Amino acid sequence: MKALRAIAFLGLALSVLVAPTLAQADDAEQARFHDELARGHYAAGRYEQAIREFFQEQRLAPNPRVQFNIALCFDELDREGDAYLFFREYLNGSDEDPVRRRQAEAAIARLEPRVARVRVTTEPSGASIFVDDRDHGSHGESPRVLVLTPGHHTLTLELEGHVAATLDVDAARGSEESVRAVLPVITGTLEVRSPVSGHLVVSDAGGSTAFEADVSAGVVPLATELAPGDYVLAFSAEGHAEWRGLARVTARETLLTDAAPAPSASP
Repeated sequence: MKALRAIAFLGLALSVLVAPTLAQADDAEQARFHDELARGHYAAGRYEQAIREFFQEQRLAPNPRVQFNIALCFDELDREGDAYLFFREYLNGSDEDPVRRRQAEAAIARLEPRVARVRVTTEPSGASIFVDDRDHGSHGESPRVLVLTPGHHTLTLELEGHVAATLDVDAARGSEESVRAVLPVITGTLEVRSPVSGHLVVSDAGGSTAFEADVSAGVVPLATELAPGDYVLAFSAEGHAEWRGLARVTARETLLTDAAPAPSASP
């Protein structure tokens, strides 16, 4: 099987190095340089050095086929968790080469019984995932399948503008655990007062995307929790002209606004 992997690897043409249309020419040249070094290390069995060069290439010219090559190197080093993750990343990419895809699928089937997996989803998606020690950096964004060492782990999920969540999970070799977290929007408080009794409608002025146009309504005095952003206030009271105002709500703060409509002119 290793011979087959080597053939598939060495058969990659320089098309691997095709950079995105907006990439600079010197980035493409550097990527080609690192690719040549990596292929030389791989052919000589220096897989760790090959991985370093492939990582450099991937930073300069991201390409799913480079992920495939990184997975091959990890597989040769028997680093099963890393190989599994990079084969999955490769299959999630745009490369449609049938030989490489079949090889990646076979590798995943072979490695799955040997690794402990945790599927992480959040509502909303896109949260950064931190495992155990936040200083080690993010393990990607939700939804994502993680490969962890067997045992107990603590996951921290963070998304800008939302309350972070912490989850405990026990990972077991050969199985996949699923965890899910709902990350509420971090809100601020809007309080509206008035010397007269009336009805208030709060509408999104475009600074918030978490709610529809009319986000709150009620009798003044009114206190309501809102996502950070800009809002239009429309206050109506019998015998008074409609009062309109703007309010900017800040996360975790209270904004106090006085609605003071002018009396209507007498007939």
